[in-house]
Amino acid sequence: MSSIENLTAKVLAIAEVKAEAIVDDAKREAKVILEQVVAESEKNCASLVIKAEQEAVRLVDLAITAKKTEIRKRILAAKQRTISNVLETVRKRFQSMNQNEYEMFLFRYLSQMDYSENNTLIVSSAYHSININTLNSKLREAGKPALTLSSQSVPDGFMLVGVDADINNGLEELIDYYRKDFENLIVDSLFSKDVVE
Repeated sequence: MSSIENLTAKVLAIAEVKAEAIVDDAKREAKVILEQVVAESEKNCASLVIKAEQEAVRLVDLAITAKKTEIRKRILAAKQRTISNVLETVRKRFQSMNQNEYEMFLFRYLSQMDYSENNTLIVSSAYHSININTLNSKLREAGKPALTLSSQSVPDGFMLVGVDADINNGLEELIDYYRKDFENLIVDSLFSKDVVE
């Protein structure tokens, strides 16, 4: 072998060793980089899983809250319908009172009112045949002034016309005036315990 060939062989051998060293270094570096990328990916995946779990819990909580709100709204609407039905029953009951019941209603209501002398009582045309003398007798026993019965009429309830003021106790006015009390009484009687917390 000639010296050029020897020299070429040595250069090729050294180049081969250096190439192998470079390849080995590159493989080690690639392995380190790959391990870092895998570790970072695993960390990111774990973080994404945690975030996904948290988001799932949040969405479930939102769905539960929305369902509870919907149920509360439905319960409230049912309660409002029930209250309206009860008040409508009160209206019908009031409108279907017989003469005696109406006179008892008038006495109970008037005996609790403050009114002065010389008042005129106007009643519904359905009850014009009330016995004003009996009513006045009961009112006097209760310490109230007697009333004069008017020939005029109101659609329902009664009206007290006096020197000081006129007091309209029509059915709608009475229900509107006592509505909050009626509603509270109905709620306490029918809905003492809520179904949904």
